[in-house]
Amino acid sequence: MEIISLEHQWNHLFNSFGRESFLSSTFNDLVYKYSEKHRFYHTLVHIDSCLKKLDEVSDSITDIFSLKVAIWFHDVIYDPLRNDNEEMSARCAQNFLSVLQLNQEEISKIIGLIELTKHNKIPIIDDEKYLLDIDVSILGADAEIYRIYEDSIREEYRQVPDLTYKEGRKKILQSFLGLESIYYTRYFQEQFEKQARENICKAISNLD
Repeated sequence: MEIISLEHQWNHLFNSFGRESFLSSTFNDLVYKYSEKHRFYHTLVHIDSCLKKLDEVSDSITDIFSLKVAIWFHDVIYDPLRNDNEEMSARCAQNFLSVLQLNQEEISKIIGLIELTKHNKIPIIDDEKYLLDIDVSILGADAEIYRIYEDSIREEYRQVPDLTYKEGRKKILQSFLGLESIYYTRYFQEQFEKQARENICKAISNLD
């Protein structure tokens, strides 16, 4: 991942809005937030990975602009010990898009997409399904990459006692296994479902 490449993508996404200095300062603020010391997985690497996954399925996306903005902002606020990160991240996006004078309907759509990454609601339309699949595509990564992911999540929760963390993490992982399908879209089911279940089962056994 290269910051220059990400900045180029950011500028290209918003080049029709002008406001170059505002876009630059916002990008720098995003870099700062995604580089906070307590982050080990929810970083710019995750954003870069999500954007690349979105590129892979771009032909199936109806509103690529909204999904890209949602990806950029969906973890901008991240405190492992809070349960309102998505709502706070959505608020940041709303403030940013309001300055750009994006129409309210589009802003509301993007806010909804960001809040959906809390993964507590069933997505309705295909764009929503692709966004959620992209966000958890790491679950179906190669075994070694997935192991690093699990280690990174543990680092983000390093303030949580080991026993408490293991109980909470197992509950989350088991909830994925309890789903008929971890992924909503055929593309991600075919690419990642089998490996994701293998990874999760191994991770749960490692927590025992």
